[in-house]
Amino acid sequence: MRLTHIKLSGFKSFAETTTIPVPGQLVAVVGPNGCGKSNVMDAVRWVLGESSAKQLRGESMQDVIFNGAATRRAAARASVELVFDNSSGTLGGAWGQYAEISIKRQLSRQGESHYLINGQTVRRRDITELFLGTGAGARGYAVIEQGMISRIIEARPEELRGYLEEAAGVSKYKERRRETAQRLADTRAHLQRLADMRQELDRQTDKLREQAAAAEQHQTLSRELAQLQDLADFILWQHALHEADLAQARHQTAQSEYEHSEQQLHTLEDQYAELHTQEQQHQQQRHSLNREHALLREQKARLEEQLHAQRRHREQQQQQRSHAQAALQVLAQEADALQQQLTHAHSRLQEHQRDSQALVQALEQQQRAAEAAQSHCQNRRDHARQCQNTQQHARHQAELAQQQVQYAEHSLHERQNRLARLAQQHQQDDHTLAAQQALTEADTRQHQHDTLAEAVLQLENEQTQLHQHCQSAEHAYRDVHARWLQAQAEAHALAQWQDEQADFWQHLPDCGSILWQQLDVDETWRQAVYVLLGARLNARAPAEEPVLTDLPAGEAVWLHPSPSPLAASVRADDALLNRIRLPDHSLFTHALAHWLAGVRCADNWQQAWARRHELADGESWLTPAGQRIDRIGVYLNGTPNPHHQRAAELDRLQQHSQALADECQLAEQHWQQQRARAQSHQQHLAEQQQALRQAAAELAHAQQHAAQWQARCEQQAQQLARLQSEQEQAQQEYQDAENRLAQARAQLAQCQSAAATAEQQARTAENELSAAEQAAQHARQSAAHSANAHRRAQEQEAYWQGLHQQHSQSLADNRRQQTHQQALLDESQAQQGHWPDYEEQLLRLDSLDEMAAQAEEQQAELAQQLQQLQQQLHHTDQQRRHLQAQLPHRQNAVQDALLLQQQSLLSAKQHYNELVERHGSEPDNPEHTWAHLKTAAANAPAPSLLKQRAAAVRRRIEALGAVNLAALQELTQAQERSDYYRNQNDDLQQAAELLEQAIAQIDRETESRFRDTFEQANRHMAHYFPTLFGGGEAALVLAQDGGVSIHARPPGKKNSTIQLLSGGEKALTAMSLVFALFSLNPAPFCLLDEVDAPLDDANTGRFCRLVKQMSANTQFLYISHNRLTMEMAEQLIGITMQEKGVSRMVAVDIRQAAEFARTNDNTS
Repeated sequence: MRLTHIKLSGFKSFAETTTIPVPGQLVAVVGPNGCGKSNVMDAVRWVLGESSAKQLRGESMQDVIFNGAATRRAAARASVELVFDNSSGTLGGAWGQYAEISIKRQLSRQGESHYLINGQTVRRRDITELFLGTGAGARGYAVIEQGMISRIIEARPEELRGYLEEAAGVSKYKERRRETAQRLADTRAHLQRLADMRQELDRQTDKLREQAAAAEQHQTLSRELAQLQDLADFILWQHALHEADLAQARHQTAQSEYEHSEQQLHTLEDQYAELHTQEQQHQQQRHSLNREHALLREQKARLEEQLHAQRRHREQQQQQRSHAQAALQVLAQEADALQQQLTHAHSRLQEHQRDSQALVQALEQQQRAAEAAQSHCQNRRDHARQCQNTQQHARHQAELAQQQVQYAEHSLHERQNRLARLAQQHQQDDHTLAAQQALTEADTRQHQHDTLAEAVLQLENEQTQLHQHCQSAEHAYRDVHARWLQAQAEAHALAQWQDEQADFWQHLPDCGSILWQQLDVDETWRQAVYVLLGARLNARAPAEEPVLTDLPAGEAVWLHPSPSPLAASVRADDALLNRIRLPDHSLFTHALAHWLAGVRCADNWQQAWARRHELADGESWLTPAGQRIDRIGVYLNGTPNPHHQRAAELDRLQQHSQALADECQLAEQHWQQQRARAQSHQQHLAEQQQALRQAAAELAHAQQHAAQWQARCEQQAQQLARLQSEQEQAQQEYQDAENRLAQARAQLAQCQSAAATAEQQARTAENELSAAEQAAQHARQSAAHSANAHRRAQEQEAYWQGLHQQHSQSLADNRRQQTHQQALLDESQAQQGHWPDYEEQLLRLDSLDEMAAQAEEQQAELAQQLQQLQQQLHHTDQQRRHLQAQLPHRQNAVQDALLLQQQSLLSAKQHYNELVERHGSEPDNPEHTWAHLKTAAANAPAPSLLKQRAAAVRRRIEALGAVNLAALQELTQAQERSDYYRNQNDDLQQAAELLEQAIAQIDRETESRFRDTFEQANRHMAHYFPTLFGGGEAALVLAQDGGVSIHARPPGKKNSTIQLLSGGEKALTAMSLVFALFSLNPAPFCLLDEVDAPLDDANTGRFCRLVKQMSANTQFLYISHNRLTMEMAEQLIGITMQEKGVSRMVAVDIRQAAEFARTNDNTS
């Protein structure tokens, strides 16, 4: 494998796309300092996967992109491409089948980085793996940059060991070992998680066994309780139906009485409505007369006001006419004076305008003359400068054309000779048929391999997705399971606390329900009631008087079965008992009436404090926050009793635990399904990978066989075709260069003649320019005098023009004032004739007085009629009110009967629904379905006794505590899950053992390879060191910690450490190590960046001979400023920077140049 060319675009100083050919085994890159030679080495390291900007002499990776120059913009992206000839099949793997391999890397300013192999996008890891074990990686020993020689000598022992491992090909094994160790760590982590899960599952299984026994006992008691409740509900259902029939008869009787009273009431309401309508009509007539009378009074008042206003307005008009006439006379005199001043100012303004125009015309003529002289002089200067530029451009074009012609002639002659040799060799050696057969077989193998590779890639992607789904399902299961365990623990703790509280009541017989369970309080006052009652919220009502010889320890309240009656009292509207819906239990109702008597409600603490004086003896105010205020003092908030809160929390936790258990079961099922799919898919993937490896081996064998037959034929055919194309191109370039050279010479002669003419014209123009500048100076002075005169004239003109405008404005204001005064005078005279006659207004006022008197008489007569109608309306209303007072009582009787019927039916429906709910469905024929209940009800005790028995069974169920009814099913599932975890643990243990064995095998193989490589490298270094130094000795020493160090002694020296050597001696020592590594594992190419800088001529000569000897197996691309090193090269690549900041390439083949020189000597 060899490097054919390097293509750079936008990388560092290579702004343009530059292709650097590497045709031979020894290629030297030369050029002045700072021209960009080392950027070529950086480009190779960058495209091979270098990710550290510091190693590329930058601060960030964006620094590799061309950042612009004085005449160029910054590049948008950087791109470097390396093209290798792999016809020998040196590179293996998936890309080893290609005779030519292209490796490319691109980086944009947006940070997008892409790697490509033969145009296909790949990962950086693929580039690294392609060169593993060859020494040609980004940090390999095949790329030696500036300063790397000194870093090799001063490197730590472990770093030197890394170079030896790369030469030994151990890096591939180390990468595999790292991946294997990662998988082993994952396996051990899975084992640890699995052990935790198994331990947790064992604890759950022990609990489930206990819960399963409790669940069986709970089911037996629940069946007994259901039978007792069914019998009690059936008896109560039949009794409620009988009560509903009796209530219906009472409702019908009360309804008929209510309808008769309602009919009488309608008759009276009709009479009342008719009288009320007549009353409204008389009221409307009365209101109409009142409005007419008020309107007459308003007209009289308005007429009197008008008469008074007319008298005042006549006096004001007379005064205004006098003032207007006097003002008109004064304004007329002022207008005459202003007109005279305006005429004088207008004449002076015209005189100054004529003077200013004459000065402006003279000034413009002088300025145009000066500008014309200056423009003529500038034109002559531009013409001379343009001729000089044209002459220089023509000379430069001619020189470039001459160089292109010479280069085309040399290239054409060399390509003709080489094309003839290759054509002759190709005719003598023809392996087309054998190569064709081998290629056919290789294509068949390739097709099989590609098919399997695509299938394996697709399976790997699917396996990755399944693994991710499996992990997601496992995480979801673990999360739900953890939440379920937490809910179970909380519910168990609350249930245990509740059992402890219930132990006290086991000493009392049949204590019944608890007060707080039947208490219903408004949300606003619930907290206050709980604080006020405190421990009394847990009060119970036993059926009989408890007999206790010794009171147990603890806090408890129970009610007396036969309490003493309470004294009658009047309940206030703001009493706390009005905010409580009292329970059905009579003892609880009696107890609450006793405990909460005298407690009244206030909205807040401030209101209660302000109204404390309203309290009677034994009364107190209570706020929603639980604060109490009585006539004695204030009692702040207490702590609410936690029993009811914990019981409600226990119910909620039990429901939440059951929901989490169901969710946990679903999550576990989903996890097991994903694991099963992943295991099945993994087995299928392993089979496909085995088939792919076998196909790859067969493909490699077939490709190697085909490459042996095809390499020479294909390579010679490609070179022949390429050279023919280059020959045609060179001939065309040669002809084009000759044409351009002839044109450039002709143009040069023309430009020289034109330049001489332009120089003569320029000198003439300079003389003319001097005269023109003197004339322009004189014209500018004259123009300045004229400008000053013109400015003074403009100032006088502006003064008289402002004075003219001021007089014009004053005259206009005077005329407007005259117009305004005349308008006021005309208006006053016009209004004087529009006033009505004053006597007519007085007659109209008398007429309005007579009309007002008539309206008052009609109002008195209508008021008497209205009083009679109101007396009749009052009598009818009393009769109607009497019937309305009786009607609610009769309606209440109807509603009470109906309410009693509805309550009976509702009670029957309630008991019926309870029966249906317990049996799961509504029967089509209840009498037939529940015939056994009817038979049992004939001999059954009273429903109260049945409820007591049911309560006893319920207490036995409650005594069991929180029971997990699904414990039996959960126990079976837990046992199955335990078996699955056990099998999975065995599988993971076997996988961990296999991975440990693989790591041990890799370590043994790695250590064996490293030992062999170390010994061989030591022998080679012992050979190369005397060769470079002309004597002395050197050796590699293996340190105790596994690192490697260098011991070197040049001829005649006995230094204790390598640090005592000079710079040149250190460089030669490092080179002997690098050449020893190349002898062990020759890299396909080697890049050297000024490694000969510290060497003198003698050492440089020995270095050059050794490099030339090793170039038989390795291609060298090196940068040097040393004459001896440059003479060793077969091709020279020059890097120039004629344009500041932009590097360009010029390539020269030394052998072609030597042959061209010999040809010229022979011709001479």
